[in-house]
Amino acid sequence: MGLCLKKMNKNTTYYIQRAWAFFKKNNPNYIIFFIFLGIASFFWLLNALGKTYTITIPYTFEYRNIPKNFTPAESSQHKVYTHVTGSGYVLLRYYAFDRFFVIPIDAGEFISDTTKPVHPVHINTLQKLQSRVSQSLLINTVDPTEITGKISIISQKKVPVFANTLLECRNNFEFITSHTIVPDSIELKGAKIILDTIKRIYTELYERSDIHSSFSTTLNLIPIPGLRLEKSNVRFSTEVDEKLFKIIELPLDISLVPERKQDRISESRVIISYSVFASEYTKSIDTTIKAIADYKPKLFRQTKIPIRVHNIPSTITILSVEPAEISYLTID
Repeated sequence: MGLCLKKMNKNTTYYIQRAWAFFKKNNPNYIIFFIFLGIASFFWLLNALGKTYTITIPYTFEYRNIPKNFTPAESSQHKVYTHVTGSGYVLLRYYAFDRFFVIPIDAGEFISDTTKPVHPVHINTLQKLQSRVSQSLLINTVDPTEITGKISIISQKKVPVFANTLLECRNNFEFITSHTIVPDSIELKGAKIILDTIKRIYTELYERSDIHSSFSTTLNLIPIPGLRLEKSNVRFSTEVDEKLFKIIELPLDISLVPERKQDRISESRVIISYSVFASEYTKSIDTTIKAIADYKPKLFRQTKIPIRVHNIPSTITILSVEPAEISYLTID
């Protein structure tokens, strides 16, 4: 250990001697230059600090000693911008020794009875600053001049999640079912005065176009000041499929029309168009659909018979029936 220290001292002495030899050999005026530069800088600093300056100092007003089951309805911190005038000496000392420009606000000043759920807050920022800021500084303006708010008891409840989306499918593609959000509701905790106004929570806007396949993605929830969210995001899923459009021609079932009057029917076939998702289409779908002449024997002198489509599979949507009704001769 002693050998190492001795070696370090020897190296330090060597470098100092080398530096001194350099200045002495090249130009002694270097030393004089740096001495006068230091003296000039010192006097410049003294002159600069002696001048008067006007600056803006940001102060943070922060609640302290908040009871266990209470919380500020807004933020626990408030920024206050103070326009002050003072000498450079005072400002330098202020910046060097003021503790982060934080002004503590005792919440006990506003909470006299903890059985009450809400307590109003009113702070005169100019008055608080005058008691804190050095008298050597002149306060010109304060923004804001007062802070108002509420300190509320803490509560919690579960609210539904609403997915804020703008989605467009490609032509001939559609959403099969309703969108899925997991979880579809989340727990919120925070100031009761805010929580009572919340009916649902929203996700950030999600936009997508030309959708032609099912997908799943994560959506971030929009935070609410004064409340803590159980989760910061949810899982959004949706199913998309191609829409097929089909046209079929069916024989018209006239079994409801009395046999002696069937020869008065003007049509024998019906053309039906329908839509169905590609994943649900099978050729057997067409064979189940029936077109029936919906004859009503109690209607006097019936001239038109409507056509009723029967046995429609739940997976298809009827778009049109041609003809929708048929002519019926009423000659007796």
